[in-house]
Amino acid sequence: MKKILITCICLGLAGVFAFAISWGVINFNKVKEGMSGTGVYTEQDLNKAYEDGYGNGIKDKAEYLILIDEYRNTITTLNDTISQLNFQVNTLNNTNKDYERQVDSLKAQKVVLETEVLNLETNIANNNNTISGLNSQITNLQLEAEKVPSLNSQIANLQATSLQLQAVNNSNAATITNLNNQIISLNNQISEMSSLSQNAGSQITILNNRINELQATVSYYESYISQLENAEKAVATYEVDGTVWKIEILNKGTVIDLATPTSTETKIFNGWKVDGQDELLSDTYTLNINTKFVADITYKHAVKFMVDDQVYDNQYVVENESAIIPTAPVKADYEFLGWSLNGVDIVENIDTKKVEQNITYQAIFSKIHTVTFMVDNQVIATQKVSNGKCASEVEVKLDENTVFGGWMINGVIVDLSSYQIDSDILFIAEILYNDFVLDYISSYPAFLDSNYIWTDGEKYYYSNGTIQYVLDKETDTWSEKTWVGLKGLYGNYIWTDGENYYYSYGSSKHYVLDKETSTWSEKTWITLTNFTGENIWTDGKNIYCSKLSLQYVLDKETSTWNVKTWTGKTSFYANSLWTDGENIYYSGGTTQYVLDKETSTWTKKTWTGLTKFDAVDIWTDGENYYYSNGTTQYVLDKETSTWSEKTWAGFTSFQGRYILTVGNNYFILSPSYSYIWNTNDEKWELYIFTLSEVTSVVVKGVWTDGNNLYSTVSGITSVFNKTTNKWEFAYKSSAGNGEYIWTDGENYYYSNLSKQYELDKETSTWSEKTWTGLTKFDAVDIWTDGENIYYSSGTTQYVLDKETSTWSEKAWLGLMDFDGEYIWTDGENYYYSSGTTQYVLDKETDTWSEKTWTGLTSFYGNYMWTDGENYYYSNLTKQYELDKETSAWGEKTWTGLTSFSAGDIWTDGENIYCNGYKLVKRAGNE
Repeated sequence: MKKILITCICLGLAGVFAFAISWGVINFNKVKEGMSGTGVYTEQDLNKAYEDGYGNGIKDKAEYLILIDEYRNTITTLNDTISQLNFQVNTLNNTNKDYERQVDSLKAQKVVLETEVLNLETNIANNNNTISGLNSQITNLQLEAEKVPSLNSQIANLQATSLQLQAVNNSNAATITNLNNQIISLNNQISEMSSLSQNAGSQITILNNRINELQATVSYYESYISQLENAEKAVATYEVDGTVWKIEILNKGTVIDLATPTSTETKIFNGWKVDGQDELLSDTYTLNINTKFVADITYKHAVKFMVDDQVYDNQYVVENESAIIPTAPVKADYEFLGWSLNGVDIVENIDTKKVEQNITYQAIFSKIHTVTFMVDNQVIATQKVSNGKCASEVEVKLDENTVFGGWMINGVIVDLSSYQIDSDILFIAEILYNDFVLDYISSYPAFLDSNYIWTDGEKYYYSNGTIQYVLDKETDTWSEKTWVGLKGLYGNYIWTDGENYYYSYGSSKHYVLDKETSTWSEKTWITLTNFTGENIWTDGKNIYCSKLSLQYVLDKETSTWNVKTWTGKTSFYANSLWTDGENIYYSGGTTQYVLDKETSTWTKKTWTGLTKFDAVDIWTDGENYYYSNGTTQYVLDKETSTWSEKTWAGFTSFQGRYILTVGNNYFILSPSYSYIWNTNDEKWELYIFTLSEVTSVVVKGVWTDGNNLYSTVSGITSVFNKTTNKWEFAYKSSAGNGEYIWTDGENYYYSNLSKQYELDKETSTWSEKTWTGLTKFDAVDIWTDGENIYYSSGTTQYVLDKETSTWSEKAWLGLMDFDGEYIWTDGENYYYSSGTTQYVLDKETDTWSEKTWTGLTSFYGNYMWTDGENYYYSNLTKQYELDKETSAWGEKTWTGLTSFSAGDIWTDGENIYCNGYKLVKRAGNE
């Protein structure tokens, strides 16, 4: 009986032991699931597995060792997984290094191209300085050419050198454009490689975090093996940034001093927390059970601001907070545009952008060029203008006998408001002399610029400095307008607050208009006193002034400008804003925003079809909104924000900035053409406004076909109506300027080097002309001896066979090297005059003999002219009259106009004109 009882007790104990072992293994399997990623392991699970396994049945040493082996097998599996992950990390690191090498190579290519661009820009600047110097020399030499004959050849050489340098500049500018396109391509590649590198870096970070997590798990299991071997011990595990930093195995009940990890610039240690709790611990802790202490850390990321690859500012920013924008860097001869991540696009929201990783910004600069304005060989102003921007208008003060005609580059008038500056440049004023003080002639066909047209709500005005007109809409006639208080005003500086009209130009000119009396009175503004009218805009409620970071809103009652704060975009120009009738947008190239007026917030705007455009060329016909920039023509679908290509009839290449709306009519008014929209035929048609009086004629464009008098400028031909004394539009053609038109006595031709045309007078059509023997020549060197037509340019000498259109080489005697532009006649003989080189032609023998003059011995034939009876020489201040019988030149005194050149004189067959004035003959004097 006793033996049976003992057996039952043993079986019971075995069952209890088996149950305890099973319970420990079950909990251990749960922990292993957490280690393999299929379950969740916690400190509580580990402790329970340990306490259940150890306290309820692991008494047998063999079973105890089996359980430890299970733990060690799990550790081996984890270490294998860690090895595999480390292999993936190494592979990604190698790939990332390859990306970095490619990026370094691309950056090196970019540096080479940028250096080449800088060198070319320097060459252009140097050439422009040389050209400016040469032009100044040419001007001075032309004034002295009559005194020293050799100066004429110097002038020719300098002009040739200037043209060559200009050609080099044009070639360099084209090369710069090509190189800049390559740089943009490299920037895109660098951006793409950097993105790939960042992606690889992110994967590496994820894998490293996983490895750290698994290694921490291994450390936990190793510590628990120690616990199984010594039940009186407890484990203190310290975890920093997801990684086991330190492990201590101590006797239960030990009071420990918590260790302190070292803080760095990017990681600041705040204290310890027990895993799963929120409160920071004190400096000591009583260890009774296995405990994990987790470091509370404030993370910071490095934000660098680089200027030309040098660290300009370095910040450590708390994660998810924003960096502080440093003071804008200053670089000599450059304008700072902003900070960029990819070297191209400006980041606008640095001060609100959350920092989540290390960031490096690059400073973006734009070259600043020096723009010089010269009047009568005197510099009156200089400006510093960023590359690609336009210079500002400069006021030109002249006396009552002169008129400012515009700014010239190499003798060609340019529009300051659209001429983009890409190098140091010199603008020279064209000065028109109004000294004849006789009778005005009537209108020359002027093409108005819509930028200078404005309205006071009732009438339309044209204001371009000294030129002031008012429009009669019924007759489409512009008449001169007289203002009181302010005379030299420009239409693009006029603005309204909805009640009054103002003129604002810089710090000195601020006026308000009294419409009833046409009087401008000085206006005083508060806070903001230096601004221009072109920077004023409205959202329908308020009036704003926007010029880059200068942002103001107007209090109309007090005439006070208050600082305005915008969100999203804080720096912009008013001329980059436009509206579709509902919303207000900012459009500056690829930068596109839309305004929330209630919150004053600008958010990025996405367009479809057309993504890169500027607001200045947006316009509306009252129903639709269009974008026009040359041949790029689009119409907007407002509902879908989609731009679709637009096809116009009649005229297909124009810019929206030149669109003008007058009542129900729409005009394109540019400095070189004008069109009106025909709503019935739905096409653009050429259109001419009538000007009641103007004071300048482009003399070099005037020519005749034997019947009528024409003026051809930039392909636009106008005919002079002698009955009304007005110039009227005739036609538009391929011919450039009238100075290149000539006649063989029957037909009329246009010759400008390689461009050769012939005129059909009946249809006013110019057709291409083919010559034989001589195919490239300029009309300026064609002349006649009254019988034959000749071409003379240096040693190139030809005579024309009109019947076969053939030019044959011509041999002269006595003079074999001369230019046709210096040939002239006194009505009987033909002469060649080039400085001190003076010859007369014997037509029977084709021989040139030296000619001696009296009174004037050194002069040029292209300054000769006749009033039909007498022959004169006019070269600015030098005025002479010829006595043909004695070959003597006597000084000539004119009344009213004492300084003019023969190049400014033309005739309609009856009257003689100079600079827009008619010569009136009086008794004794002209």
